[in-house]
Amino acid sequence: MTDLRHYDVIVSPAITEKSTMASEQNQVVFNV
Repeated sequence: MTDLRHYDVIVSPAITEKSTMASEQNQVVFNV
């Protein structure tokens, strides 16, 4: 079973210049 506590750690996706560059390589950045 999935541990749902991990979803409480992620606050929101990060929207920065660095995260935009990461998204070009199919990566996702989150605020925790």
